[in-house]
Amino acid sequence: MRLEIRSASEFLMNILRLGRNLDSRLLDVFRGTLEDLLRHHYQHHWFPEKPSKGSGYRCIRINHKMDPILAKAGRACGLQEASLRELLPNELTLWVDPLEVSYRIGENGSICVLYDGGHLHASSSSSSSSSSSSVSSHVNGGSSNNNNHYSLLTNSPQGALSYHHQHNNHLNNNHHHHHHYSGYERIAARPAGCKGSWDADPRNINFEPMATYVSS
Repeated sequence: MRLEIRSASEFLMNILRLGRNLDSRLLDVFRGTLEDLLRHHYQHHWFPEKPSKGSGYRCIRINHKMDPILAKAGRACGLQEASLRELLPNELTLWVDPLEVSYRIGENGSICVLYDGGHLHASSSSSSSSSSSSVSSHVNGGSSNNNNHYSLLTNSPQGALSYHHQHNNHLNNNHHHHHHYSGYERIAARPAGCKGSWDADPRNINFEPMATYVSS
């Protein structure tokens, strides 16, 4: 559980770091508080023998409403919910399961693996640290505004890459809301890394460089 929680917390911390010039000590408080909150939240809902069990409960979700756990961690470091809304995507789903942490930005985005404990052979902490440093080194996050744009800056010649949030009719709410999107359905629907259906959707083209790098 420790590595999975650390991976998720550092991923979110780095989005905050890149969206605004925040003091590193405040970010450390955010990460530490979030880890403590998640450990407590997952205490009786962590099943290594059945990783998909309880996946909806453990899911961290932003759907134009801030996840209460993120809001609480933000307050601990002086970030009110309004500030978090500016720094984080309008639509973000982060699944924290035994041996795997994966995320999706946007309701129609593909699911990308952030941490895969099943393929760790060397240092047990290398995946979480490398994934967060990958975001920090290769992606600078812009903030969401009233136009619902989530901007990403990369070191590529293209410069700023924008991911536009899509508003759908929620016809598939049973898959989009984390209380109804089971771990089994998520695993079955997920392409390898960020490939497959991701490439086929033109709405995701600009976001592909980050997602591919983070999941690699």
